[in-house]
Amino acid sequence: MALPATENFTGDDDPLTGRTGWTLLPVLADSGRSLSGQYADGDGTGDKGAYWDADTFADGQYSQMILAVESGGNDRLGLIVRASTSTNVATLVRFRGDGDFEFFYWDSGGTRNEIGVDYTPSATVAAGDILRIEIDDATDTITLKVDYGAGFVTETTRSGASGNASGQAGLYIVAASDGMLGDDWEGGDLVPAVSALVSGSHSLLGVGL
Repeated sequence: MALPATENFTGDDDPLTGRTGWTLLPVLADSGRSLSGQYADGDGTGDKGAYWDADTFADGQYSQMILAVESGGNDRLGLIVRASTSTNVATLVRFRGDGDFEFFYWDSGGTRNEIGVDYTPSATVAAGDILRIEIDDATDTITLKVDYGAGFVTETTRSGASGNASGQAGLYIVAASDGMLGDDWEGGDLVPAVSALVSGSHSLLGVGL
């Protein structure tokens, strides 16, 4: 397979890891489920998540998903980058039903550690918006972006240096009674900036055009 990886959650698979491409994040006991075209939890009894295992991601990577249903409350829908395939280490950004975002990393002992304080976005996040996180290879900076319908808006950045240096992109949910659902997940490698492509003696501009 080739990146970007995509998942539209067609059909019903409980757990999500029952379908090709997904592996349970080691720190969690459940991966969530695919429910008639959406990513769901259903019982809200604990953190659920998985990483994409069918491709290898570059250290600079992104993860994004549509917020399909948002009913407020304590439900959370999240995105994962640099999930280790062998340990509990991963970086998580999750959207909370009250409208804020939370930044975390899981350490090797399985403890979830918050990265800074909760973040209130510049506009109200609603069903249909696309949530996206990126982590930069050179600086380990986590960037949160939201597409409110007119293109991605950069919301805030945090340091991701405490998390894993590499790994897989994935997704996360904890939502009782399907009060929050995701759709159309995508994960892939970050495209280098143009300045990086033209630096040095081997410019890519004009080659093969």
